[in-house]
Amino acid sequence: MLARPEVGSKEHILLWLAAQPQDKKFSYMTPSACACGQYSRAFLGSGMKWLKILAKTGRHYSPDLEKLDEVAFKLTGNGKRDEVSFGALYDAFSHWRGRR
Repeated sequence: MLARPEVGSKEHILLWLAAQPQDKKFSYMTPSACACGQYSRAFLGSGMKWLKILAKTGRHYSPDLEKLDEVAFKLTGNGKRDEVSFGALYDAFSHWRGRR
């Protein structure tokens, strides 16, 4: 039997991204609406604990979630556009080759 990937891992994030409507867009500039915010609320709780960790430490819950944020930022043209589709994010994030 296959084990479920660890929450916060690249594999788990990719499973979540694949389950989203691929043409649906999210707002990168709004923490509660961005992909990291939606993922974190779904798996780390709705109490915005993930945002408090980010604000306090400057780091995401996991290195892979931090990379997801970096990839999404690059897809916005480094903040020039606000909306990105889940499909574009899935494609870009799936090509990232693992932890730094």
